[in-house]
Amino acid sequence: MASRSSTSARTRTSRSAPEEADSLEPLRINLFTIGDCADIGTWSNLPYYLYRALCARVEVTPINLVPPGTWTYRSWTRLMNWRDRAAARVFGGSSCDRLRTRSYHLFVNKHLQRTARAHPGADLNLFLTFSFSSYKYTGVPVVHYCDRTYEHHLEELGKTPDRNDRRFVRIDRTNIENADLVLTTNEPCRDFIQGRYNPKRVVYLRTGINTNVRRVDPDALISDKRDSKDILFIGRDVRSRGADVLIPAFRIFNERQGGDFTLHVVGIDPADLAPELREVPRVRFYGYLDRSVASELGRYNALVRSAKMFVLPMRSGPYPAVVREVMWHCTPVIVSDVSWELVRDGREGIVARSLEPAEFAHQMSRLIADARRWEQMARCAHASIHGLTWDKTVENLLDVVADGDLVRRGAKSAGWVGGVRSEEC
Repeated sequence: MASRSSTSARTRTSRSAPEEADSLEPLRINLFTIGDCADIGTWSNLPYYLYRALCARVEVTPINLVPPGTWTYRSWTRLMNWRDRAAARVFGGSSCDRLRTRSYHLFVNKHLQRTARAHPGADLNLFLTFSFSSYKYTGVPVVHYCDRTYEHHLEELGKTPDRNDRRFVRIDRTNIENADLVLTTNEPCRDFIQGRYNPKRVVYLRTGINTNVRRVDPDALISDKRDSKDILFIGRDVRSRGADVLIPAFRIFNERQGGDFTLHVVGIDPADLAPELREVPRVRFYGYLDRSVASELGRYNALVRSAKMFVLPMRSGPYPAVVREVMWHCTPVIVSDVSWELVRDGREGIVARSLEPAEFAHQMSRLIADARRWEQMARCAHASIHGLTWDKTVENLLDVVADGDLVRRGAKSAGWVGGVRSEEC
């Protein structure tokens, strides 16, 4: 499936903009993702929103790197499912990531080799992962856009790499150093790559806001939230996202407030929690809300809109895009003291100095006690990310690509020709 744009973009040219606009061909991008980028539920939602924004500007061929359901791949999947169930019974879980196995990489690389060679006419191969690359298979320029290298991830977990880990660290390094351009979603990832590897070029490119709500009225939202008793958490990992810290913190906080507040937990299955965490009063669990389903999207948007505050006692890891989304909806945030790019302590929210439940309970109580401070933070949260759209992200991406002379001359993306906006736009 491809989406063709009829508009044009900035490119180096010696001819006049109108003459060049008539002769240029659309910029063609192969977008490689782990999972279906047309499905909003694909991992962090980033593939979905980037794909939609790209389609408005260039010609995109989406390529799902997950191998098709051949007999061999189906057999491997059944074997992995059996292994995981057996490990859960014997050891209480499996520490092996099936995506970091030799067999999985063999399946994916065979699929990648075939698909890359089947689309040789693209101007750019864009990968939303560092784990796979087409540089061995075609002469099409390669760009990677991701949030963490595997080595960075292991260091944040405090894990000493084993033999298998070291193999996949080398794979990331090789792909990054052979890429024509590396884009990162955050500054810590950019700095890590610059310090550890030898990339040709690495650029920090902020992501847009993952929301289908394009416009909000801050005055109306703040008016609705002012008397709210709702506290929101969104995350799909109990430990890394800090649900195991937040729920005890909420219990302390709510006892101080007379039991009036409700904690809404999205993305967590109560079965993944210790029994004592499942039984805290006024904690509601929603599990994963699929925003491709109208009823679940409505519930998700209602929770984001009504939240008085968003609390995330997160341990080290990639910056969660949901923080930008709730800030866009005028929600002050309370986060842990890790690498937060957008949360300035005392302005858009509060940065807690420890991961102790008592610390988070204290900060939640402080925020609720000062209505004026809460409203100021709500307004600053919205204002601080105003303009962070996916359309802007794609515009910046195409500018970086053009500045690096990565694509053939005579290709165009949407919007600019020779530095002058086309009349078609």
